[in-house]
Amino acid sequence: MITRNTPLEDLPEILTPQEIADHMGLDRYAIYEMMKIPQKLGGIPNFPLGNGKRPHKRTLKRDYISWLERKNNVERGAMYA
Repeated sequence: MITRNTPLEDLPEILTPQEIADHMGLDRYAIYEMMKIPQKLGGIPNFPLGNGKRPHKRTLKRDYISWLERKNNVERGAMYA
């Protein structure tokens, strides 16, 4: 089970929106909304899994970690602006 205290290295290589939500302490709906935002505008990177009418969204662990680092750098920069 993933919690906010789960170390990044212990996360699975492919993350579901629920796993990201558990790790960030948010609800799954919020993660889906962040996945709708284009990556270049700060959205969570993701890819479709499956070929149905509504494919499942997934995120690679390395992309999630990079996104967290970029997000934290932006927040730190805003604190000192």
